[in-house]
Amino acid sequence: MQTRVTATFNENYLDVETVRRLFYECLDADARVSRGRNLGRNMVSFVVYGYRTEQSLFRFYRLLHRHDPFARLLVDGRVYSA
Repeated sequence: MQTRVTATFNENYLDVETVRRLFYECLDADARVSRGRNLGRNMVSFVVYGYRTEQSLFRFYRLLHRHDPFARLLVDGRVYSA
């Protein structure tokens, strides 16, 4: 199973490298993930492989919104809301 995670954010609050760092901080220890693709100045996409992604997504969502209240998280093309 694979899950595509796309984060969009406001450039005034975050940058691409910070979002990548936040994402990797939130992953489970045994999670396998792609390196992350930069889709623009305010969008990053990752692919998470495996079934144990829900807890990681929840942590990433909370951490992302702590830094940028306008950030949006898409999981497999659907808006993620905790």
